[in-house]
Amino acid sequence: MIQIGEYLRQARESQKKTLESIAKETRIRLPLLEAIEKNDWSKLSSKTYAQGVVVRYGQVLGLDGSMVQAFFRRDYGVHDAVQFRKTIATAHYRSPVKRLAFLLLLFFSILFALFFSYQLYRYLRPPTVIVTSPTSQIVDGNWIELAGITEQNAAVTIDDQEVILNDKNEFRIRIPITEKEKKVSIIVVGANGRKAQLERTYRKK
Repeated sequence: MIQIGEYLRQARESQKKTLESIAKETRIRLPLLEAIEKNDWSKLSSKTYAQGVVVRYGQVLGLDGSMVQAFFRRDYGVHDAVQFRKTIATAHYRSPVKRLAFLLLLFFSILFALFFSYQLYRYLRPPTVIVTSPTSQIVDGNWIELAGITEQNAAVTIDDQEVILNDKNEFRIRIPITEKEKKVSIIVVGANGRKAQLERTYRKK
C-alpha cells in the first residue's frame, strides 16, 4: 500500500524535480520535505501543520488535492494510533515507578518525622529516676540505704548532697535517720537540663 510520502516522491521524480527545487518553490525547509517523503511525522510540530505542508507540496507537483489529503489522513491516522499506543505503554510503565517513588518518599518522610519527634521528646522530657532501695518505707535501724538508677550523664543530688553515678548509671547513699520519720529529697538534672524531683518519706521500725 503506497503511503503519502512515497506518493509525493514518485510524483516529484517523474517530473524530474529535486527536493531542493521543491523547497525553493514551497519555501518549506528541506529536512521537513525529506521527513514527509519518509513518512516521518515526528519532525512536524502538529497534524494541522503537517497537513498544510503536504497539501502545499502536492500543489507544486500539480497533484489532485483531495487525493493528497485522503492519503495524508489515512497515514497520519496510523501515526496517531501508534503514538497513542506508545503513550499508553509509557504511562503504564511509569505509573508503578512513580507510585513506588511516592511510597518511598512517604515512608522516609514518616520515618524522619518519627525520629525527629522521638529526639524532641527525649530533649523535652525530664530524666527517668527509679528508686530501687529501700523497697519499703519502714526502715530497720538508724540508716537509710538509698539506691536507685537514672540516665547517663545525669546529676543527682540527695538532701543537698551530690551523688556520683557508677558506670551503670546507679547511685547509692547512706542517710542517717535520727528521728522517727525522715523525708528524703531526690533531685536529678538530665543532660538536657530538665529536672526530675522525687520525695520519699521513711519511718523507723
